[in-house]
Amino acid sequence: MIRRTFNILTVAFAIFFGVLVILAVPSFFDPAFEVVNTTTQPVFVVAEWRNEEKELGNIAPMSSYEFSVNDEAAMKFRARYPRGAETESEPIYFTSGVQVIATITSDAIKVRYDHESATYDMFDAPSVRIDVVSIFHSKSQGGGGQ
Repeated sequence: MIRRTFNILTVAFAIFFGVLVILAVPSFFDPAFEVVNTTTQPVFVVAEWRNEEKELGNIAPMSSYEFSVNDEAAMKFRARYPRGAETESEPIYFTSGVQVIATITSDAIKVRYDHESATYDMFDAPSVRIDVVSIFHSKSQGGGGQ
């Protein structure tokens, strides 16, 4: 009985330790960055953090550039379009194990972490206001509610 309990606990510990290792290993990787050019023209891009910068050069239309940095800081991207216009992203914090995606559009650079949904941007989402008083008033008057 005791031996069987010990074996079960040993297997449970081994599984727990294995899952812990799988979850912890990515946090030791250098931060990774992917810059995606969604425009129809090449864009010249510079990545900037702390007192350093990295020229990524011209990124072809509908293509991407990947790189990593062995540091922790806030990264900012600057882009210069062929027509001469320039734009800059908001800074985004990075640390070990993080992947940042910078998407260049015809007039802006949007940055996000890879685990964030690309289709939902909380700043672009429409706000919804529910007037609770009107709902209850409508129901008490015998209309509008089910």
